[in-house]
Amino acid sequence: MRKDCHETEVPAISGIACHMTAESCQEIVSVKSVLAEAWGKSYHPPMKSLLLEIPEEVLASAKIPRAQLETELRRRLAGTLYADGVIGGAAACKLAGLEKAEFQYWLGERRIAQPLDGSDYQIERQNLEEWLKNV
Repeated sequence: MRKDCHETEVPAISGIACHMTAESCQEIVSVKSVLAEAWGKSYHPPMKSLLLEIPEEVLASAKIPRAQLETELRRRLAGTLYADGVIGGAAACKLAGLEKAEFQYWLGERRIAQPLDGSDYQIERQNLEEWLKNV
C-alpha cells in the first residue's frame, strides 16, 4: 500500500494511480464520519455473509452424520438465536433453510420455545381454539 497525494491508502497495482481527487476522497471521509456519528461508534458497513470456522476436531467429535452436519448446525443456530430473541422468525427460517411451517414444526419437535408477545399469544390461542372445535 502507498500513500496517495490526498493521504489515503491506495493499493499499488501495476502502477495504476488513484483517479480520485482530494475533494472526492474528503467527501467519502465526511460521509463515513456522519454515519459513524449518527449510528454511534458501532457503525459497520453491512456484511453479505459471515463465515464461521469450526475446528476439525470439533466437527469430528459431533454426533451428527457428516452429510447432515451443515444443515443441522444451521438449523440449531437458527433455533437458538430465534428462541433467544436475537433474530426474528423470517431471518431464522432463512438461516435454517426452511419454510415457516417447517421451521415451526422443527422447533416443536425439539421442544424449543418460540418467543411470542401478547398479540402473538392471542392469535395462537384463537387458532388453537378454532382447531379444537374442528377436531
